[in-house]
Amino acid sequence: MEIMNFARIEPLNDSNYGIWSMKIEALLDAKDLFEEVIENEEPKITENDPESVREHKAWSKKNKEAMGILVLSLTAEQAIIYKGIKKAKDIWNEIKLRFEGAVEDRKIDLMLELTSLKKSQSESIEEYLTRAQGLC
Repeated sequence: MEIMNFARIEPLNDSNYGIWSMKIEALLDAKDLFEEVIENEEPKITENDPESVREHKAWSKKNKEAMGILVLSLTAEQAIIYKGIKKAKDIWNEIKLRFEGAVEDRKIDLMLELTSLKKSQSESIEEYLTRAQGLC
């Protein structure tokens, strides 16, 4: 795995799920892993069909790489939660389920804060605009 790609991805935390998921999806997609492993189902092995065995082996290799990327982008405390899960797709969906609700709550809080935003007398216009842009 290339360290340069990973160096720019901050580990997942309670406030960065949106940008984290966008960056991880882009990294997985760049490695041709997102569609193959996250969006599609695991290929079935058909008895007496060597092609299905090859497809499953290729998928398993990609699944392990995708799992490595996902787990390495988590904190130790988060990674332990997903320890027993063997498919990257399942880890991705569990993370999404766990953090997407928090993101929606945060968006609502930010929208409320933005609608009640007022410039303080000691604040310059630039500071006020920067604060407003940060909320956006």
